[in-house]
Amino acid sequence: IIPINELHALYEAFPLTNSVSLRRKNILGLLVYHALTCREVPIIKVCDIRFNEGKLNVPKLKRSNERLLKLDAIQVVLLQRYILERQLQKDDYLFPELYAESQRGISRNYFYWLFVEIKKLNPKVINNQVIRNSVLAHWTMNYDIRIVQYMAGHKWLNSTQRYDMESLETLQTEIEKMHP
Repeated sequence: IIPINELHALYEAFPLTNSVSLRRKNILGLLVYHALTCREVPIIKVCDIRFNEGKLNVPKLKRSNERLLKLDAIQVVLLQRYILERQLQKDDYLFPELYAESQRGISRNYFYWLFVEIKKLNPKVINNQVIRNSVLAHWTMNYDIRIVQYMAGHKWLNSTQRYDMESLETLQTEIEKMHP
């Protein structure tokens, strides 16, 4: 598990050199600040970003619930810049190329190359699951488990409880007390 401040530093250190790196940094922001899965990122539309509220609506998938999450201030600026540069309309997918790839079943290829670049900045971040696990573990230490369940989009509470490190440590100490 990677500390949350290290993930935020990774996001801030990600270089902005052109429109491709702007797209990649926005995707990284969705992974780091919202623990989105690689299946959720392609289906986000421009209208799912509520700039006036500073929130992101993550649509429902077969295995996850819809949720409304707070955007970080740094994300808002970069998302607005990206949308303006790409001249995206309200009903457009935020990452149309990624959505098209996901419909053909090859979006993992895009994420592979994104993580090749990310690993250069932080070798511990090998894939999105590492980011998601780290963010969810951080959330379970700071929020009620039901709030984390909502934020993660989990349909079942036991899916969220896997990330609750404090209760796992408490359980371990209880086992050690009872075991002869």
